[in-house]
Amino acid sequence: MTLQECDFRCKTENESVYYCRHSSVHTLNELVSDEICNICEFANTQCRSPRPEPSKKKSQLPPLRQQVWNLTKSLADFSFKGFKTVSKRTYQKRLEICDTCDERQDNRCLKCGCYLSKKAIGLSFSCPLNKWESLIDKSDK
Repeated sequence: MTLQECDFRCKTENESVYYCRHSSVHTLNELVSDEICNICEFANTQCRSPRPEPSKKKSQLPPLRQQVWNLTKSLADFSFKGFKTVSKRTYQKRLEICDTCDERQDNRCLKCGCYLSKKAIGLSFSCPLNKWESLIDKSDK
């Protein structure tokens, strides 16, 4: 299948799977199949802050015990604060910040090990680099 030209598509080891750099596309590890990529509604839209191309060198996640502790602590706080989530607007803003962060690898934060698409939704969840501090909308409280 011949795909239309796209500034956001990066080849992967699999010929029919691409890494998408467009900040509005949020899939598992930002990977899309050629069928999806071919009909993408964002292919001709401007992207304010495209994600960097994935590096070939894999950065190190925190040790598993630290990731488990971070998750446990975050989920306990999420539960204690009533399982509140952020607005769609705040969620998108959080992900846009993560999209340009050097501590991001695919859908993971290299600082805490969390899956960004999951972490960005909880009101009580925070960025370990304090990049989300000023994003809370009035509708989020």
